[in-house]
Amino acid sequence: MALFSLMVTLDDERNNVLRQLVVDGDQSLFDLHNLLVDYFDLSKGEMASFYHVEGEWETTEEIPMEVFDPKVESQTMFSINIEDVFSRENRLVYVYDFIALWTFFIERVKLAEDVSQPGLVASIGELPETPPAKTFMGNDFPSSEDFEDEDEDEDAW
Repeated sequence: MALFSLMVTLDDERNNVLRQLVVDGDQSLFDLHNLLVDYFDLSKGEMASFYHVEGEWETTEEIPMEVFDPKVESQTMFSINIEDVFSRENRLVYVYDFIALWTFFIERVKLAEDVSQPGLVASIGELPETPPAKTFMGNDFPSSEDFEDEDEDEDAW
């Protein structure tokens, strides 16, 4: 059983909220999702996704709970083990509740020699009552100019 030590930090510049945990590499990313819900005291039952990361925390490929488009071939949290991810890469982004957008940075850290069992190693700070506001820069949102004239393609809707 390979153990991985992970540092999980809330994306929030105003509050220092983090958890260090040790997880069994044989567990799935869905198991990690459930641990994060418990360790951060998030309300249960919301959708979430993990994201692969490049550069300065730029998200790339999504690892969803479920794939809703049958034309898209994608692995889910259930089909990927923690070891599959963290033996190849050091970081993931975790987004919980797609309305509130709780966002966490996950980094693999050096495993302490005296830790031999999975579990919570350290806990600093409490989640704020509301998720930190997200600021979108540039042209992240479409404008009315991005859409065709309604009269041209009225039957498409």
